[in-house]
Amino acid sequence: MLRGEYDVWNSLLGLELINQEGVWYRKDFENSLFKKYNLRFHGDDSMRTLKLGKVLILNSPALEMRAHYDRSAKLALLDIIYANKGDSANEERFKNIIRNAARTISDTLSSWGGAPVRCSYGHKKMRHSARKWVGKNVEFYLEYVREEYTILHIHFVKVYQAVESKPPAGSSPLKHAGFRDYSVKGKDFTRNLKRNNFGDVYIDNIPMVDQGSKGYCVPATIERVLRYYGINNVNMHQIADAAKTKDGGGTYAKSAMRAMGSVRKSAGLKTSVLGDIRMKLVMRYIDEGVPLFWVMYTNQEYEKVRRNSLKDRLRTDPEKWRKIISKYKVPAKGGAHMCLVVGYNVLTGEVAVSNSWGDHELVPTWVPVKVASRVSQGKMFALEPR
Repeated sequence: MLRGEYDVWNSLLGLELINQEGVWYRKDFENSLFKKYNLRFHGDDSMRTLKLGKVLILNSPALEMRAHYDRSAKLALLDIIYANKGDSANEERFKNIIRNAARTISDTLSSWGGAPVRCSYGHKKMRHSARKWVGKNVEFYLEYVREEYTILHIHFVKVYQAVESKPPAGSSPLKHAGFRDYSVKGKDFTRNLKRNNFGDVYIDNIPMVDQGSKGYCVPATIERVLRYYGINNVNMHQIADAAKTKDGGGTYAKSAMRAMGSVRKSAGLKTSVLGDIRMKLVMRYIDEGVPLFWVMYTNQEYEKVRRNSLKDRLRTDPEKWRKIISKYKVPAKGGAHMCLVVGYNVLTGEVAVSNSWGDHELVPTWVPVKVASRVSQGKMFALEPR
């Protein structure tokens, strides 16, 4: 890409995205998006999410933008999600949206950058065919999975190469893309535990992945845990595809865990099926810094219990709070859901839970084990170091 061609790329994208040095810092990048669209990013320091609401980028309406930064806050990778089957229960409608988005983006990029290079994108068995356009300081990968999703991945080469994974033996660096493969071997995750005077023990730094309006609680929750372990090259859309998620969302937890086989192996993780929620079981895993997947039902009364813990819990002492929550009663059924159990309190008999519903869920909410048992589907899973 020659000097002066940045203006062409920026006009195609409809925003000032690529500067002359090919490097964006988080503050400047996010401020530029806020000035243009009056929208704010959310999320942790490594990955920030912007809900676009069908903003036109490359002549096609985009739903979401994910910005990935390196440790010095330089933008390394930008994912623009255009369409996925989780956003529509109308099969023919979403097929057309996904297909049309891919065609429009490809035509728009090709009108300036020429014919794309055929390549692959993703992690091991979740890798799919893609189209690639190459510039001096930026690379575009269009990942179109028929009837599943359309995502444009923009690599800022100077920054991205510092965190790019080593290509598998025998493959071309031009045909492989993804963040560095990460192994949990020898890592101490107990450093992520927090304790307070109320008796709470919890993991406080699990990244947020917001499932949005999609029925993607299972894929989004799995991505959260993978990101917690440092595995950044697998997203909820790829997980949903591998797990054969239904139109509009809806994923079987066992199918999703089974689909993660290649990811587990390369990262040094294993899947454990643990049965129903119990205090001793939760303590065992949380004390090792390992969050738990919990398959359960959610309903209005259960959500009220969670909200009460944010409002009233720390205004009293553990003994008084235990008496208050002993009176809670909730129905046994509701909407099927999966969330994380991230902590426990022996003094009050509670567990901490976190949902894939946005930044407000980063602060754990607390539920009595007796209430949790009431809405549990009897299934817990763990992705834990081997």
